[in-house]
Amino acid sequence: MKRIATILFALAAVGGGAAWYWPSHRTPAVMRLPGTVEVQEVRLGSQVDGRVAAVKVREGDIVEAGTPVVWFDAEELAARRDQAQHRLEAARAAWEKARQGPLPEEIAEAKAATEPAQARLARVKAGNREEQKQQARADLDAEKAALRKAEDEFFRFNKLGVHSDLERETALAGRDTARGRVAGATAALELILRGSRAEDVTEAAAERARFEARYNLIRRGVRDEDKATAYAAVAEAEAALRFAEHQLREAVVAVPERCVVEVVSVRTGDLVAAGQQVVRVLRADDLWVKVFVPSTELGKLWVGQKVEVAVDSHPGRRFPGDVSQIATVSESNALVREKENGTLEQLSTTPVRTGELMVGKVVPYLCLSFVQFLTIATLMRVVFGVPVAGNFLTLPVINVPFVLAALGIGLMISAKANTREEAGQKVMGSVLPCVFLSGYIFPTESMPAVLQPISNLLPTTWMIDAARGVILRGAGWP
Repeated sequence: MKRIATILFALAAVGGGAAWYWPSHRTPAVMRLPGTVEVQEVRLGSQVDGRVAAVKVREGDIVEAGTPVVWFDAEELAARRDQAQHRLEAARAAWEKARQGPLPEEIAEAKAATEPAQARLARVKAGNREEQKQQARADLDAEKAALRKAEDEFFRFNKLGVHSDLERETALAGRDTARGRVAGATAALELILRGSRAEDVTEAAAERARFEARYNLIRRGVRDEDKATAYAAVAEAEAALRFAEHQLREAVVAVPERCVVEVVSVRTGDLVAAGQQVVRVLRADDLWVKVFVPSTELGKLWVGQKVEVAVDSHPGRRFPGDVSQIATVSESNALVREKENGTLEQLSTTPVRTGELMVGKVVPYLCLSFVQFLTIATLMRVVFGVPVAGNFLTLPVINVPFVLAALGIGLMISAKANTREEAGQKVMGSVLPCVFLSGYIFPTESMPAVLQPISNLLPTTWMIDAARGVILRGAGWP
């Protein structure tokens, strides 16, 4: 009975394979391949933040390349541009002044300033003039004469005693005053005869050296380091002006090419952050069709081949086209591909629910895996003659939960990954434990105790154990 069931199952598998192979491998007169019309989205925004001043387009409008669609309030940006322009002018003036060096008038002024300093130093070193000395001596002689007269008058009043006390006191005061004047005239003469102090000479010499150093510095011109600093200031001001002008241009958002406005995300008066999307457009001249070709039909296509495209929205019409690209790798990781192409958002706007989308992604792979399993099991039993101790029909039944678990893991990876490369790496990270920790190569009993719980979490472990139970131990239905 088991042998008859096995033979019938093998015939059914062969018939199913032939039914799949014949339509896909016969040569039709015209290949009709399903596909989707694709268009690239462009999310327009600005590199500056600000308040929206005007929106000049509506959703559905067709705009030409360079057409402004959104304006920002640019008063502050214009002020920054003007400020940068004035700073650049000041920097250029400073650079020109450094490059030209000092004016002849400035050199002459610095030279003229050294002459008074030199004259003052010579005057201080020479001391007082001879005339001043003679004048001081004459003043001293005059004071001495006045002192002698005052002393004679006081002596006369004091000796004769014929005058009153008031007159005597007046004569005494006159004598003392004359003595003071003589002492002052003597000190003045000594000061004039002694000449200038050493401190005054040093001060005059330092002042002369300062003016001469300033004159030499101006005559030599501007240093190379100062010229380099002035030139760097000009370059910095030019860069600041270019940045300010770029920001001012960013206050107007324009389309880069002919586009169809799909979504206008802002309104007049909205505050928009830098980099935020304000308008989403579709490239009007970048329509193309992505067609999924079976691997057996790829040899019939080549780049540049003329084709006809039929669109459901235009029944009965044919649009001419040509093959522009043939992918070098097959499409895989369905959800990741939808993310990369941006069609996952489009699917979310359709009436298809999330569960229906998951079923649509899982069922084709489930059917393909089931056919592959039946083919391998049939070859094992019929061609290689491997005996099956249990019921052969048990094997495809236990394969169903295993395939569902594997597909669930694949969907989870596709949902978490953002690119197909990332998904491929995560798949490899999940396949290796299934190979080495499931008992496929090494018995789970010989593994370290810390790895055995991990082995029990793998669907492959239970699939291998169930398949061995059916094939070797006769487990399953009688």
